[in-house]
Amino acid sequence: DGAADLAIATSGPAERGCHILDPRTHEAPNTTLASFTVLTPRLTDADVLATAGYAMGDLAPSWFSVVPDVAAFAVCDDNTTWHNSEFPRHAAGIRRASRLPIARRRIPIT
Repeated sequence: DGAADLAIATSGPAERGCHILDPRTHEAPNTTLASFTVLTPRLTDADVLATAGYAMGDLAPSWFSVVPDVAAFAVCDDNTTWHNSEFPRHAAGIRRASRLPIARRRIPIT
């Protein structure tokens, strides 16, 4: 179903406080994003893209709307959410996999 081939990463200030800087300004992003989550086949890509998405701030939704094969989901400070067109397809696969007993979930270690 493809869900076992996905990695997920979330970035934002919730756990470690404001530790992500906008590389253009060298300051915390001026954003309404509370967190930014990305699903891709590779964990490194998911981690990099989630951090980049959060650092982009409010520009992230328009950029991730055109990135192929990357699912993106954002939570805003006002508890609204946003996702790109890839997210529903990937999320459906995760829901199917999450119903499997833990012993049947394939978790590749690379």
